Amino acid sequence: MRVAVGVGVGSLEEFFFRGVLGLAWWRAMGNRRLGSLIFIGALIFGAAHFIRPQPGPGLEAGWLAGFQAWGRLELWAGTGHLWKLAGLILSGLILGRVVLNQGTLAGAIGLHAGWVAGLRWAESAWPVVPQAVGGWWGPSLEEGPLPFLLLLAVALFLWGRPIRANLD
Repeated sequence: MRVAVGVGVGSLEEFFFRGVLGLAWWRAMGNRRLGSLIFIGALIFGAAHFIRPQPGPGLEAGWLAGFQAWGRLELWAGTGHLWKLAGLILSGLILGRVVLNQGTLAGAIGLHAGWVAGLRWAESAWPVVPQAVGGWWGPSLEEGPLPFLLLLAVALFLWGRPIRANLD
């Protein structure tokens, strides 16, 4: 189930963020300012993860929950999630660079799917304890200084490598 969720989320998000907004946008712009375009796409990717449905009746957990909530979306205004936002932006940069380097969505879909499936597996293996206090590493695998630093190391490694793909 976690793998299916990972593949579904990875495929849909990569098709939209790196496919529709990424490859199509990069091809239309040519090779001008690719780094800026990837960064803007990563900002949109990070911000989109903070859009949540308004609470109310008719939203039930299940396969169709996301589609049922589509008409009731709003920008979530929670506080204390700057680490998560920063991590999502870095994730967008990493996934954008993978697509730019390969010239295809396949690698980013696989990475994204594995990422989501791994997070869901870890969440089920080690459930959150509400009264527990997060350590210096952060409250979860998705937010906090340690996940951010790991993502930053991967992003810096990828951005230090030459681009191999031709998007024309």
